[in-house]
Amino acid sequence: MNVSVTDNAKVKILEALKDSGYKQPALRIVYSGVGWGGPRIGLALDESENSKDLLITANEVGILLGDDIRRYAETDAPITIDYKESRYGEGFVVDNGLSC
Repeated sequence: MNVSVTDNAKVKILEALKDSGYKQPALRIVYSGVGWGGPRIGLALDESENSKDLLITANEVGILLGDDIRRYAETDAPITIDYKESRYGEGFVVDNGLSC
């Protein structure tokens, strides 16, 4: 698995997980289809780990991977989660290494 979380993203994710009120909080990486730039990947806060999920840790952040995204991640394609701030706004950026 080649999943990484930058330090900027780690701070924001841990803050959101702490405020979520979940008992076993984690970040879920969600596969949402394929577009022009390759696979579309999203993020969600979650606490429901089912038997098919894989729980990994990246930069102290618990990450849940379901079957669909795990198959993609097992190809060693890099997934990098970052948090960016600019004059246009701020938010999470997921780079799958294939985006145009």
